[in-house]
Amino acid sequence: MRHPVLNTVIACLVILVITYGKFTGFINILVIFILIPSTLKSLYFILIKQKERKQRLIKLCLWTVTILATCLHHLYLSKTSEQLANDVLSKINSYNSTTNNYPESLDIININPESTKEYYLIYSFNENSPFLYYRSTWMIYNGYQYDFDNKKWIYITD
Repeated sequence: MRHPVLNTVIACLVILVITYGKFTGFINILVIFILIPSTLKSLYFILIKQKERKQRLIKLCLWTVTILATCLHHLYLSKTSEQLANDVLSKINSYNSTTNNYPESLDIININPESTKEYYLIYSFNENSPFLYYRSTWMIYNGYQYDFDNKKWIYITD
């Protein structure tokens, strides 16, 4: 006979695998919406049925840890991407302030373009117009583009 919590452990592991990668954070929203009715039901039974209390509390804790782990992981990825983009932006602005021009590539400001690929950070310079963009780690087709005229990041949705 299977342990009563085994199905929950398996489901949590599957959700971790699906939602832990880059650009999959939005799936957590779907999981949370699915879990809301189940969580309310579990809370009701935790209060009413003494016999099922321990098992339901364990399941509730497993789901809470799973959702928190993936959300915190995506928050870390998001902050890391943002920090990298701001570091690159700082070097671009520093170059611009000393030369009165924007760099033609990241190599000129001692940034290896290969090092930014992991975070999907893109820089280009065409016709006196710099372009700096990095993808959001939560949503696959969304990202942030830097507006050099207004000096702010703009969230771009697809």
